[in-house]
Amino acid sequence: MAEIIIGGKLPARLLGEFLDNINSSSARVGRHDGEEFGAKTVEQLGRVLDENRHLILVADQDRQLTGLADFCVAHSIAFDRHDDGGNICFRQGMNAPMSVNKSSYALLDTGNIRPLAKEVAGLVAITLTRQKLLAAVTKVIRHLNSLLPPELPPLEIIEE
Repeated sequence: MAEIIIGGKLPARLLGEFLDNINSSSARVGRHDGEEFGAKTVEQLGRVLDENRHLILVADQDRQLTGLADFCVAHSIAFDRHDDGGNICFRQGMNAPMSVNKSSYALLDTGNIRPLAKEVAGLVAITLTRQKLLAAVTKVIRHLNSLLPPELPPLEIIEE
């Protein structure tokens, strides 16, 4: 089983090629029991996006989505992909897809977690003011975000 979630900027000049690539993959929209992807226009594509404006496609075999992932990399279109080989993400500005599993390991690394635990523990030992709480929470959020891959932006068709 394979899944690809596509977001980011799709140049309008590539729309036809993008849709043809998906249609030739026999992918389904959203879930394995979802409808087969068949969009041929911007309006039809818009109707199959999820609530976050992402295009979620699933396939029975990893190789069905390989061509689509390669197309996205070649044209800097952001995606997350989950298959038997693991989890990868690709964002505009990257040279190649990045393993999300590496980020997951970073979240489990004690060197990354210990400073967060100390920051939260310090809140128990001090008299809390709104300012101190806000500063500590902001520090923890920034540290956690630095360990995670960039969030997948919504799919947007742009004119170049």
